[in-house]
Amino acid sequence: MHGKGGRVRVLPLPLSLRDNLYLHIQWEARQPNEYLVYPRADRTRPMEESSIHRWFKRCLTLAGMTDFPMHELRHSAGHELYALTGNIVLASMLLGHENIGTTQTYLNPTTEDLAIGLRVVEAAWQEARNEVELEKDWRS
Repeated sequence: MHGKGGRVRVLPLPLSLRDNLYLHIQWEARQPNEYLVYPRADRTRPMEESSIHRWFKRCLTLAGMTDFPMHELRHSAGHELYALTGNIVLASMLLGHENIGTTQTYLNPTTEDLAIGLRVVEAAWQEARNEVELEKDWRS
């Protein structure tokens, strides 16, 4: 994946996506020099950015969805990773940000997110108290 300034980024693929891509490539009997996203007439060259955007807009229309910027998918991916893991560093890595402050602008924490986080902390404290009590009982 190419980032700003032409930097090349390598992202790990979830196993299920890797397996599905493998099956797709096998089903289409692709050759090693062929791209997954390509112009209709030439599988050996990548599709241009403007063509990818037009393809994305057609997919939204076919799915009956309202139009939104393709870039919003980045926001959603970063927010979901952060919401599921609570780890802003991982979200920043996914989005390719050098500064976590940039990542923070993509996240939209809610009061419910805070409540969930506090419940996680409370559960951890309770578990630690239980371990201390078990240790005391064991020593007695």
